[in-house]
Amino acid sequence: MSYWSAPEAALDSPQAMLPWARLALQAALRKPVPASKAGSAPSR
Repeated sequence: MSYWSAPEAALDSPQAMLPWARLALQAALRKPVPASKAGSAPSR
């Protein structure tokens, strides 16, 4: 799996981390939900 890490400076600064967090959220929302998991109850 390919992924990017936030720069070291962003780990200590909320302002520097914000763009990285937004990109991560956008990527997560683009990922399709598998048909077998759509509509199913969360497992415990």
